[in-house]
Amino acid sequence: MLYSVLPIEIVMEGNDSFAPNHIEMKRNGRTLLVEQLSPYEMRVERLVLGMSIDDYLDPAYQPGAIIPAYSEEKPSNL
Repeated sequence: MLYSVLPIEIVMEGNDSFAPNHIEMKRNGRTLLVEQLSPYEMRVERLVLGMSIDDYLDPAYQPGAIIPAYSEEKPSNL
């Protein structure tokens, strides 16, 4: 329930045009569903199923955690 002195049209203005950009990405062997915040940052939305239970307890990958868009890992072909 929302209580406001503003008309509902003003409060909800632009709400129907919000479309988050979700991307699936791999990070340290984990598959994450993330939302891109900027060219350099991503917000974790959730871990994709099939991970170890320990992965779900890792605070670095909890929903809402901000992670860099680019990993510090070196490619395996170097």
